[in-house]
Amino acid sequence: MGAQFLLNMAYILAKHTPTEHKSRSVVRRFARYKTFLYLLGASGAFGRNRYRGAKAALAELPIICSSEPEMAASKYHAAMARCLPQND
Repeated sequence: MGAQFLLNMAYILAKHTPTEHKSRSVVRRFARYKTFLYLLGASGAFGRNRYRGAKAALAELPIICSSEPEMAASKYHAAMARCLPQND
């Protein structure tokens, strides 16, 4: 849940704003804030998983936020695949 929320937000910004737009740098700050809030609520299993997902997404945000709008979808899908656990 934490990864999806942050990566979806970054994808929307990357898809619909120019690469130098200020909102792309602001989303990283907001993502750190949300991850910290998820850490505070990580007392149960759901909260811990949400925090782990958000923490993994933080590492992916610069890749998505620095991409050109036409490349945003492929960067988003690759980031989502790296953040979400694989069920074998």
